[in-house]
Amino acid sequence: MARNRKPRMSCTEFRELYPVASELNPEKGAIDGPTQDMWFDHLNRCGDCSDWYMGESVKVRGEDPTAHPCVHVAYYGPTHCDEHPNPFDCPDVVVMKFGDEYGLPVRDGGTSYITIENCPWCGKHL
Repeated sequence: MARNRKPRMSCTEFRELYPVASELNPEKGAIDGPTQDMWFDHLNRCGDCSDWYMGESVKVRGEDPTAHPCVHVAYYGPTHCDEHPNPFDCPDVVVMKFGDEYGLPVRDGGTSYITIENCPWCGKHL
């Protein structure tokens, strides 16, 4: 019995469509639904393109992804938030730098954190 397989997108196509397909685009939806679905499917399936996307997202925020130990820490780390001036209050900040160490903020109303030595996503030593 033959299965219907969804068409897949190449890495080149994914990166070429980034300006119009990414969630960072103010004109989201500038490509048709099936292409948008293939784009997000590729983002979720391809580790290389997922890392590339994170790096591009960090650049859009005005930061240098290479200033961090890995692209994951750059992507999930501190960012300027107009809604939450205190990074401990911002749910988008998942990992923070505290002096010479990195940690996961504890959302208890204070400034507690759990020290981590490796990136939770790729395992790179921090």
